[in-house]
Amino acid sequence: MPSAGRPQRAVPECDLCGACMPDWQGKIIVDCRQYIFFNRIPFLMVLCNACSEEIYAHPAQDKYHTLWHLAWLRDERGYIMESVEKDLCCLGTGTEWGFDALDTLLELCGGTK
Repeated sequence: MPSAGRPQRAVPECDLCGACMPDWQGKIIVDCRQYIFFNRIPFLMVLCNACSEEIYAHPAQDKYHTLWHLAWLRDERGYIMESVEKDLCCLGTGTEWGFDALDTLLELCGGTK
């Protein structure tokens, strides 16, 4: 796990439209069914506010859940990384993180990718 002192990636980009979010005003979205019913996060989607609003306006909006706002991840990444580390250390009791989700989280928190 990267230390909380590493810099974040310079500018997050929306996974749908490719928009840069230098102000970190966006959301991190997860698969709702996997997260709510099975306590799993197989992947994270980084979305700008416009794309997240579009997804939530769609009839299939119940497929997605906002896990975090990007600005909160930017400001509280140490706390978030500690929580994820606890989940990884306590397999079977915490949230199950997929490799794709961990890769995205590490990239956002300043890890390499």
